[in-house]
Amino acid sequence: MDVPSDKRDGEKWPGPDRWQVFLAAASLLVAIIALVR
Repeated sequence: MDVPSDKRDGEKWPGPDRWQVFLAAASLLVAIIALVR
């Protein structure tokens, strides 16, 4: 799994990327909650 050079430093993500990760985590959380209920 090759990591692009701009992704190597996880703490310096651009805004949209961090937003995408946040959205993905939120939807995953919602899916888990829906499954558990």
